[in-house]
Amino acid sequence: MCGVSTQSNRMRHQDPRGISEETARTSKRRGREVLPNQGPGQYSCNGCGKVYRWKCNLTTHERLECGKEPCFKCPVCPHRSKFRGNLYKHVVSKHPEVDAQNFRRELNLKQQLLNKTFIE
Repeated sequence: MCGVSTQSNRMRHQDPRGISEETARTSKRRGREVLPNQGPGQYSCNGCGKVYRWKCNLTTHERLECGKEPCFKCPVCPHRSKFRGNLYKHVVSKHPEVDAQNFRRELNLKQQLLNKTFIE
């Protein structure tokens, strides 16, 4: 059985907290260690009942989406979005006459203002 690792061999390699290499894994997005109780599961919103696999997605939903009106408005048409990236994609694809760089700067300024009021 050359080259085959067994369960007992894998469980021997543990970090100081007692978490095995097999149990502790690295998140692809942020490069952080994900502990077993932070992994995928069923996280549901108390406001609307939407279910998310990851807790961070539920937190983002509760902070930006649930029960809130879209705060980013298209300068050309009545389209509105809750996320500035979605509005930017809309403007670039639907309104080529709008200068994309200036529009992105305006969106970034609006986001900074929203963050400032959200923190205070």
